[in-house]
Amino acid sequence: MPESSGQHQINMPSPLVQALGTALAAIPIYQSAHADAPPEFSEMGVRYTHCDEDKLSDSTFIFGSRDPYDIDVTQFWFEAP
Repeated sequence: MPESSGQHQINMPSPLVQALGTALAAIPIYQSAHADAPPEFSEMGVRYTHCDEDKLSDSTFIFGSRDPYDIDVTQFWFEAP
């Protein structure tokens, strides 16, 4: 039976724990975040995007819709100082 003298045995961490610790130590730590400078002039814009899918043969599908998709996206933005 082991003697209890108040001393504790320290087990070395597993290789996995050592590898994770090394990987975490390599991640850069950002102490403060810096925002971009405000714009110097006003700007506005519009963007339109159209995307569609080619028709696929019926033998390609296992399940789901056989209709090709058709997407229209309109984006508007405005920036000011």
